[in-house]
Amino acid sequence: MKKPIFAFGLIIISIGIIIIPNYNTRRTKIGSENVAHTTDSWSIPVQLEKDDNIVVQITPPMDWAAEDAPFDPQGELQIPTLNALVTIRPQQRNATYFLLYYRPVEWRGAYILTLYNITLIQEYGQYNYTEASVPDVENDALNTASLYDETGHGFLEVGGTVEHGGAYSISIGKLNPPRKTPPSSLDILKGTLTSFYPYTFLLPAGVAIVGVGAIVSYFGLRRRSKVPVKKRVPNTSGKKGVDAQASGKA
Repeated sequence: MKKPIFAFGLIIISIGIIIIPNYNTRRTKIGSENVAHTTDSWSIPVQLEKDDNIVVQITPPMDWAAEDAPFDPQGELQIPTLNALVTIRPQQRNATYFLLYYRPVEWRGAYILTLYNITLIQEYGQYNYTEASVPDVENDALNTASLYDETGHGFLEVGGTVEHGGAYSISIGKLNPPRKTPPSSLDILKGTLTSFYPYTFLLPAGVAIVGVGAIVSYFGLRRRSKVPVKKRVPNTSGKKGVDAQASGKA
């Protein structure tokens, strides 16, 4: 058995097994019709109709990442996250709450915030909140399950499908650590909800990789066949004849 070849084959098989489950990853997008836009504001009003599919887009200002942010001796930003609460509230009905988690990244010599996690909030009080254990909370403003990615167990966007038509107020607040500057812009996008699967090619690719790994491992397991080596027998017949002649002469 050739152990290095066998081990290399197992590594290839492992890569294929990791790739295959991701082929069914779902992505969702909403048409790019912008129905409401504001700048330098904490909230935005918008008129929505039942079954509208909306996405709330928030552009953080530059100083959200830099304001009061601690640095270590090497100059690295130490603030792990910045949290913000998005409230989507219809008139005379329960609101939908999202808690956003931002992380700072360096970009062109400065730090900006990138959104890395979206959590649906079941209940929100003045000093505490409860995360939702389901992709949609009943009897609130939006059906958020339409933007929930079951594969990744998270929300793709802030928004969902409107359950009650009317006037809505969408706001962002409760920042932690606190910030004084409002978002650079707030946009409400509305349109057709479309799901697509951009990674379907991973299924045949993963199967092919597993097949290649299996073949490599098979050759690693094969034992090298031994070629029988014929032992050379010395020819003593001539020597015996010479000895016989020598004894006759004597």
